[in-house]
Amino acid sequence: MGSNKLVAKVATKEAKPGREVFVAAGAEREYLAPWSVRVLPGAGRKIGDRLEQLNVQRVQEVAAMPVPILRGLFGNHGRVLHEQSLGIDYRPVEAHKPPLSVSRRTSFDPPSGDRNFLRSMLDYLVERAGSWLRAIIKAPRPARLSIPRRIVTRICKRGFATASNGCISGACHCGCWGWCWRRS
Repeated sequence: MGSNKLVAKVATKEAKPGREVFVAAGAEREYLAPWSVRVLPGAGRKIGDRLEQLNVQRVQEVAAMPVPILRGLFGNHGRVLHEQSLGIDYRPVEAHKPPLSVSRRTSFDPPSGDRNFLRSMLDYLVERAGSWLRAIIKAPRPARLSIPRRIVTRICKRGFATASNGCISGACHCGCWGWCWRRS
């Protein structure tokens, strides 16, 4: 945990797996100092490589550089890098957003053409995806089912509510299921 997004993200890297790291407000600069410059947002391949060419490898070294030099090297991003090296990050911390999509999949070895088995597996996968969606999103939303067939993936164009697995499963069986059997 930290006072801003940058410090919290770096602390999370240190805390994994299964530990907690707390960085007190006011200790951000000291905490970030020994870390590689690559932990700073935006110090990816290009900027990180450029800093390493200049033999700047730690966050504390970026903090010690004058802002005009950083601005000369990296434009306005140089000022932002300097602020971040001091533990200042104005980016807003956003609440967890649910993912835009969810997928549940399985494969069969050996491949199966048994309709009852495939229907049961479809129901099982729909149950897993539907219960996860209800737990995370907590409101019915349109859903789409994608069933791979050979090389092409067919997407059910009809939207159906995620309110219950029965709705989804029913739509699967009458919407896309017939397509699968017609094509096989």
